[in-house]
Amino acid sequence: FTKMTGSRTERFQTERAHLRPLPEVAFSYGRWLSLKVPPNYHLTIGEVSYSVPYVLVAKTVEVRITEGLVEIFHAGQRVGSHQRSYQTGEVVTDVAHLHP
Repeated sequence: FTKMTGSRTERFQTERAHLRPLPEVAFSYGRWLSLKVPPNYHLTIGEVSYSVPYVLVAKTVEVRITEGLVEIFHAGQRVGSHQRSYQTGEVVTDVAHLHP
C-alpha cells in the first residue's frame, strides 16, 4: 500500500459491499478421466473397480474422481456415483447398474 492513497481499512470499507459469503460446501479438487466401459461394466480406477450402467458397455464415459467420490458421466449426464474406496481389489457395484 506504500504507493496507493488511503489505508487498507478505507479500501476494505469501499470493497465490502461487493463481498459475498463463502460457499457452504468446501471446494473439492477433482481429476477427470475419459474411459471406455469394458464388457464387465466396471471401470478400474487405481486398484478398485466401480460399476457403470450395463447399457454403456463399449462407450466412452467421463469420470470425475475426488477424495471421497467417483462420478460417472455420459453425454453430459451423471449416470453413476460411488463413494470412493481405497481398499485394494475391491469391486464396488450399484445393483441398478446390473443387467436384468
